[in-house]
Parts: sequence; structure tokens; C-alpha cells
Amino acid sequence: MFAKNKTCYLLGKNIFFVEWNYMKKVFVCQWNICRKDKK
Repeated sequence: MFAKNKTCYLLGKNIFFVEWNYMKKVFVCQWNICRKDKK
């Protein structure tokens, strides 16, 4: 039971980091596009 909870926790953490990195990439891309448009 404890091992299962730990696995779920690690999986959740990995998914969170993947989502966070994806959001960061999207945000940076959008920001760069906005900066280009202003020039």
C-alpha cells in the first residue's frame, strides 16, 4: 500500500514537471512572438 502511494506520488510529480515545462515553453514562445510584433 505504501509503495503504491509512493509510486502514485512520483508519477504525479513527474506529470506536474512535464506540464510545467510545457507551459513554460509555450509562455516563452508567446512572449517572444509578442515582442517581435511590437518591433
